[in-house]
Amino acid sequence: MSGQCTSIQMEKRYVHQQGHAIWTQLSASLVRDAAGRPVHFIGQILDITQRKQAQAELELTHRQLLDASRQSGMAEVATNVLHNVGNVLNSVTSRPA
Repeated sequence: MSGQCTSIQMEKRYVHQQGHAIWTQLSASLVRDAAGRPVHFIGQILDITQRKQAQAELELTHRQLLDASRQSGMAEVATNVLHNVGNVLNSVTSRPA
């Protein structure tokens, strides 16, 4: 109303009466007359629950992929170390006495 902002947009989470979450995107704008006086608000509420669920699934998959990548990298390092240790042991046991 003070003129600092002409519109807002925010995400809000509501709890359905059955207990599950509903995510919404709230958008609102203030309409002024020719003299700049506030006349009315225009608002829109959009259900973004599916988008939020997809984002959560994507984040989980990303974390799982990072974990698998780290484990794969550790397995590769371990394989290389074992290979090098095996080479050293083989050269020690292969030397004539």
